[in-house]
Amino acid sequence: EELFKMLIEMYPLEEMPYAYYAMFLQNQKRNTEAFAELENLININPKNQAAWQNGLQLLNQKQDTVAILDFTEKGLKELPEFPEFYFYRSMALYQQGKYQEALDVNELALKNLSTTANGLVLGSFYAQMGDIYYKLEKREKAFESYEKALELNPSNLYVMNNYAYFLSEEKKDLRKAERMSGKTVELEPNNSTYLDTYAWILYQQGNYTLAKLYIEKAVSNMKEDEASDVIYDHAGDIYASLNDIKKALEMWQKALEFNSENADLKAKIQKVKL
Repeated sequence: EELFKMLIEMYPLEEMPYAYYAMFLQNQKRNTEAFAELENLININPKNQAAWQNGLQLLNQKQDTVAILDFTEKGLKELPEFPEFYFYRSMALYQQGKYQEALDVNELALKNLSTTANGLVLGSFYAQMGDIYYKLEKREKAFESYEKALELNPSNLYVMNNYAYFLSEEKKDLRKAERMSGKTVELEPNNSTYLDTYAWILYQQGNYTLAKLYIEKAVSNMKEDEASDVIYDHAGDIYASLNDIKKALEMWQKALEFNSENADLKAKIQKVKL
């Protein structure tokens, strides 16, 4: 560490000492100090994409949406052709519930990057737009965005899952939803989120026995940090459809532990208790 500090003192306008010192600090889990060194590096060379990207990743790890918005605002002035600024900015706004502003960022990204970015990058923006449109209750716009995302990147499992799940929530094109969701489960058979979506689509189709098989896989594959009231709630509904009220009640109670204010859950539990 003393060597890094000495090099910075000797070469205060050179980028590499700051870059290596930032890497050293990150390795030491001293991310706040590492970010400060990256900012020093950016002050020397505002066009250093690697420094901006590394800084974005550090802020994203902290889930500091305010800092991400400030950082990306500065970054876009220097590198308006850098896709990560738009992507992280949109995510931060989405997490803050500023859906229209997040949508505006994605539209700006498509406008500014349409001739330079590849299909995978452009597809990621359409994917975000699909999520945002659904939050804004613009269902058809959401589905159009997911279609464009899959045209540009047909193997995007995240989009397949979200698109399939939202179709099932609308009880629309369930066969198409089943095909997409089935593909995600085939490729990631231990992903609890994908298993839950597939189970829920089968449930919506009235295939309760098969839905039970997949929701049980979803529950058993949930890691501790992935536990979800939605999965437990779905499990309860599926068990109830098979008249296994004891198991349904157990699942709904678990869901309530993660979302104690859910009125629908409370109503279902009260109804079976009566």
